[in-house]
Amino acid sequence: MIAPKPHHDLSSTETPMPQARDILFVQNDRQTVSSAHEALGKSGLPHVLHISSSGADAYAFLNRSGKYAHAPRPQLILLDVDQPNNNGLEVLAELKKEPSLASIPVVVLSDSQQAEQICKAYGLGANSYIAKPTDQESFCQLFQTLDHFWFRISTLCSGEHA
Repeated sequence: MIAPKPHHDLSSTETPMPQARDILFVQNDRQTVSSAHEALGKSGLPHVLHISSSGADAYAFLNRSGKYAHAPRPQLILLDVDQPNNNGLEVLAELKKEPSLASIPVVVLSDSQQAEQICKAYGLGANSYIAKPTDQESFCQLFQTLDHFWFRISTLCSGEHA
């Protein structure tokens, strides 16, 4: 006799586990990367944080070249605009010019709150411009806010249709 499969009551008040999302974090500062990883772990969100230390590395990840041949398409990009060998705003401009990448939301993180840089980032296609968190608690709040807005409220373009 075959045992029946367990029935899952869809009317249950149990909250389903959120789906893990891939986030690309373009950041060259190791301390910031470490704080972000720890904060994401503490937040309880199941997202995967992929790190690119430069614009060139981010392009390789996004274009699935070299060691990134099997990289997932991220659902969100966090871009620190102060990148070595490649200004983050240049990276943003290139990402938004590429049709296959333009639909991925890009959240710019920066220490600078200069109006000129903020306006330039939005003009180049940034979806948001946020002061870079300075500690784990701020990163934890940032990840919870990003998760809520980008993955629960917003409807994103899926990779197959981008």
